[in-house]
Amino acid sequence: MRKPWERAPATPIGDADVGKIYHAVGLALSRWQILEVALSYLHGTILQAKVGAEVAAYRRAAGVGSRLRLIKGALEAQRAVMPGPLHAEIVAFLDSEIAPLADRRNEIAQGTAVLARRGHYLVAPGYIPRKLQWRRVPVATDAFPFRRLAYTYTAAQVADFGEHFWECSRRTFQFGNRLVEAREAVSRAPTAPRPRTLPFLRPPMPRRQGPGV
Repeated sequence: MRKPWERAPATPIGDADVGKIYHAVGLALSRWQILEVALSYLHGTILQAKVGAEVAAYRRAAGVGSRLRLIKGALEAQRAVMPGPLHAEIVAFLDSEIAPLADRRNEIAQGTAVLARRGHYLVAPGYIPRKLQWRRVPVATDAFPFRRLAYTYTAAQVADFGEHFWECSRRTFQFGNRLVEAREAVSRAPTAPRPRTLPFLRPPMPRRQGPGV
C-alpha cells in the first residue's frame, strides 16, 4: 500500500477542467506553508529560544532540507535532557515523513499543467532549474502513461498531498507541545510544605448573649 508521502501513481484519466489542478496546487502550497510554520515552532521549542545564532541560521536556511538538518541538529544537542522515546519519535517523523513530503511539495510547486488525450495533468517540468538544461519530454498529446515523465498528478492527487501537509503540521505542533509538557514535568519539583505560623493575637471578642440575659 502506498504511503501518503510517496509519489502517486499515474492515472489513465486526467481532469477535464484545468482549473481544478490550479486550485489544488494553490491549496497544497498554502498548507505546506502552515507546515513550515509548525516546523519553525518545533525548532524554537527544542532550542527554548526565539533569538540567537541558531534561530538566525534557521531563518537564513534555503530549502526545507537545510531546515530539517538544523532541527535534527538541535534535537541532537538537546538529546540528553529529552525523553528518549519522544526524541526518537520526532527524528523518525522528520526522516520518514517530512523529508519525502518535501520532495512532493517541490514537485507540486515546479510542475506544469498540460493537456493530454485523456485530460489535464500536473507533470514534471521539462528543464532543470539549477542548471537550466532542457530535458527531452513528450509533447502534450503523448499517450498515457507518460513513461518519460517523472510524475503525472491529477487535481485529486495534489489535493491528497495537501491534506497530508495539513495533518503533518498538526502533528508537528503537537510534538512541540509534548516537548514543553515533558520539560514542565521534569522541572516541576515537589513543593515543601509551608511553615505553619501562629495567627496574630487578637483581643477576644465578647460572647454573644442570648435574649433575656
